[in-house]
Amino acid sequence: TFYAEAEALLLRLVSRCGGDAAVAVAVAVAVAVSDAVRLNAALLKRPFADTDATVETTYDLLAFYREFKTGKAVMPAAAPTINHINRTSQVWPDFQDWCREVVWWGNKKGAYLYTNWQIDPRLSGHH
Repeated sequence: TFYAEAEALLLRLVSRCGGDAAVAVAVAVAVAVSDAVRLNAALLKRPFADTDATVETTYDLLAFYREFKTGKAVMPAAAPTINHINRTSQVWPDFQDWCREVVWWGNKKGAYLYTNWQIDPRLSGHH
């Protein structure tokens, strides 16, 4: 529910860009926002998640995020990306353990997200 509401609010902001010249940019931003919301939802550590996840995005959002954190004002690259979310390295089958380790201890370190990496969809030897 949280992510659906957040996406709806962000998309409403994007729709306010207005103007004919901004339509293509608004559509691209809307796709990036939807991708970002799905990716963030998959990355957030949660109890009872015991299988890895794969999130395909239209933009390389993790690279964009890394660049943005360094202060670079860049647009995300329109590059279809497959993001692997490693949920099996940390599993909490108990809600109390999850609360203690993620909410309490994670709060001190800001460690709310699973580790992740990108999968290169190109066949080996064909790039």
